[in-house]
Amino acid sequence: EDDRNGFDNNFEIYYRMSSDLGQSWGPEIRLTDAPYHSYCPSLACGGGYLHLFWQDRRDYGNSGSSAPLYYKRKDLSGGISELEGFLSSGVDFGVYPNPFSEKIAIRCLMLDPGYSIKVKFFDVLGKEVLVYETASRRVEISTRSLSCGVYFVEVWAGGKRGIRKVVKIE
Repeated sequence: EDDRNGFDNNFEIYYRMSSDLGQSWGPEIRLTDAPYHSYCPSLACGGGYLHLFWQDRRDYGNSGSSAPLYYKRKDLSGGISELEGFLSSGVDFGVYPNPFSEKIAIRCLMLDPGYSIKVKFFDVLGKEVLVYETASRRVEISTRSLSCGVYFVEVWAGGKRGIRKVVKIE
C-alpha cells in the first residue's frame, strides 16, 4: 500500500519484479488505479502466476463500509521455476526437512571431495539473511534467527550455484 499520492488522496498498490533473487529489479509497476483507496493487498504464487487480491472503494467512494475484493494475476513464466530443482549448470543439493523450524540440513549431491560449500538464505525480497560456509558435503544449520516465512537457499560449490525454495514454520 502506498500513499505517495497523498494520504487523503489515494492509496495504491505497486510492485517491482526480480527474476534473479534480488540481484537486480525491474521497473516499478502500478497494479491498481482506482479513484479511491486500494488496500489490504495479499500475494500468492501458484500455477506459474503471481496472484494479487486487494480491496478498494472504487464503487463506493471513501465513505461507507463496503469494499469489494478485486483480483489480478501476472504470468511468471519468465522467472525462476521452482520445478527446475536447480538453475542452469547448478549444483544439485537436498534440503530437509522442508518446511523446517529450528534447524535445516543441506546435503550436496554428486560433489567431489575437497570442495567447500557456501550456503546463503534470502528472504522473499531478495535480502541475504543468513550465510554459512563449510568443507563438508552435509551441513546442519540453526535457523532460530529466522522468522517464519518463505526463503530461498542458494548453495555455491565448485563454482556452480543451485537454489531451492524453503519454508520456515514455528
